[in-house]
Amino acid sequence: MFIFLRRLWIRWQMRRQSRRQRREERDESLLTRLLAPFRWLWVVPQVLGWAFWLGIRSSLEPFIGRRRSLADLLWGLPAILVGSLVVTVTALGQVRQRGSGNLYLAAGQENLLADEQPVAQLYLQKAISTKSIDSRLALFYLANSYEREENFERADSLMSSLAPVDAVGFPAAHRYMALRLDDDAIGRAASIDLDAWKWHLTHADDQSLPLLQKAWGDYFMLLGNFKEALTHFRKAAEGDPSYLFQVAELELRHGERDNVRSILTSAKERLTSRATANPKDIRTRLLLATSLYHLGELSETERLLKDSLATGELSPEEAADFRKFLAAVFIKAYDQHAMQVGVESAEGIAEGFRYLQSALESDPNSQLALSRLAEFARGSPAKAEAGRQALRKLIAGGQASAMAHFALGTIETVAGNQELAMLNMKQGLAINPQLSVLANNLAFLMSEQADADLDEALQLANQAVDTDPKQAEFLDTRAGILTRQGKFAAAAVDYQRALELTDDRRPYQRKLAELYEKLGDLELAAQYRAASESSPQPAARN
Repeated sequence: MFIFLRRLWIRWQMRRQSRRQRREERDESLLTRLLAPFRWLWVVPQVLGWAFWLGIRSSLEPFIGRRRSLADLLWGLPAILVGSLVVTVTALGQVRQRGSGNLYLAAGQENLLADEQPVAQLYLQKAISTKSIDSRLALFYLANSYEREENFERADSLMSSLAPVDAVGFPAAHRYMALRLDDDAIGRAASIDLDAWKWHLTHADDQSLPLLQKAWGDYFMLLGNFKEALTHFRKAAEGDPSYLFQVAELELRHGERDNVRSILTSAKERLTSRATANPKDIRTRLLLATSLYHLGELSETERLLKDSLATGELSPEEAADFRKFLAAVFIKAYDQHAMQVGVESAEGIAEGFRYLQSALESDPNSQLALSRLAEFARGSPAKAEAGRQALRKLIAGGQASAMAHFALGTIETVAGNQELAMLNMKQGLAINPQLSVLANNLAFLMSEQADADLDEALQLANQAVDTDPKQAEFLDTRAGILTRQGKFAAAAVDYQRALELTDDRRPYQRKLAELYEKLGDLELAAQYRAASESSPQPAARN
C-alpha cells in the first residue's frame, strides 16, 4: 500500500511539473511575440558590443607578437576607457560652452529690451568671450546697448568694425550706419561721405523697412535726384503713413498740386485708423493733426489738439509742442478771417482779435500772433481807432481783458500815447502776471521814459526773463536797462546769452563791442565788431 501511494505521489508530481513547464513555455512564447518588435533594443547593443570588442582586438593586434590572453586584454582596457573619457569630457565641455554662450546672449538681449544696459553689456561681453557663438551678433547687440545709453562714440566704433566700407560686413550693422549717416545729413550735409552712405544703404538688411527707405529718399534728395527720392519716400509711406508728408512736399515741388490733397487725405485716413487703434500714441495724434491742418479742417485740428492736452499724458516738451501747434491753428484761422471778412470794421477786428487772443493764450511768445496784433496799430488812423473801439468793447464785456489791454497798449505805443500805453500794459499784466511778453514790453516802455523808474523796469524785465529765459528779446530788454544803470558786466552777460539764441547776431555783437570798450577790453571789443561785419544776414521768414 505504501509503495502504491508513493508511485501515485510521484506521478502526480510529474504531471504537475509537466503542466508548469507547458504553462511557462506558453507564457514565454506569448512574451516573445509581444516583444518581437522591440527586439532591437537588446540585439543592437549586443552587436555593437561585440563589434567594439572585435575592434579592440584588431587594434591591439599590431602591437602584440602573439595572441594575448583575455587577462592581457583586460589590462589594456583602462587606457582605452581613459581615452574615451577624455574625448567625452572634451565634447561635453564644448557643448556646455556653446550652450553658455547662447544663454549669455539671450540674457543680454532680454536685459537690453528691459533697458538694463549695464547688465546687458556684462552678459553680451561674456557671450563674446566664450568664442562659441557668432560674435558679430553679440557685438551688434552690445553696440545697440551703448546707443541706448547715448554713448554714440562706442556704439559707432563697434558698428564700424562690423560694417566696414568697401567690404560686406554684418547686414544689420550696415543698416545702423546708413541710418546714422542719414541723421548726420540733416545737420551737416556738406561733410557726409556719399560713397560710404550708399555702400551702407546697399548692403543693409531689411530693405523694406520704412526708415531705411526714408534714408534712401534723403540720400537722393541730397544728390538732387527728386524723382528717385520720391520713389523711395512712397515706399517708406507704404509702411508708415507719416512719410506721406514728404511725398506731398515733393509732389508740390513738381507742381503736382492736384495730387497733394489726395495724398494728405490718404494720410488723414490712415493716421485716423492708427490713432483709433492706439489712442495713447502721441506722435500719431500730432501727425493726424498735421494732416487735418494742411487740409484746412481747423476746427477738427483744434479739437484734436485740445483733447490731447486735456489727457494730461503729455510730457512738458510734448505739451509745449502741442500748444505751439494750437497757436498756429488760431493764426491760420485769423488769416482766413482777415481774407474772407476783413479786419477793417469794429466787428471784424473783434472777431479777428479773438483768434489772436486764443493763439497768444496757447503760446504767449508766438511771434506770428504778435506781428498780426501789431497790424492793428500800424494801419490807418481809422483802422487804429476801430481797433481801439473793438478792444475796449471786449474789455467792458469781460472778454480777453488781459490780452485786450496788451493790444491797446501796443496801439497806443505806436500812436505815441506812452502814458495810455503803459496804463493798459500795467492793467493787462496785473490781470495776468504770466504774460511774459507783456512784462517785457512794459519794461521796455518804462525804460525809454525821460524820468524812467529803472528799478521798476528791471523788475518787470526780470519777471519776463524768469518766465521764459530762452527769449532773446527779453534778454535784450533787460540788458538795455542794465546798461542804463551802468551795470555793464551784467548787461554783457545778457547780450551774450541773447547772441547765442538768435539768428541775427549782428546787433548783439555791436552792443557787446560797445560794452567791452567801456569795460576796458579793447581787443575783445574789436573781435565783436569784426564778427558783426562778417556775420551773415538771416534769411527772411514767411
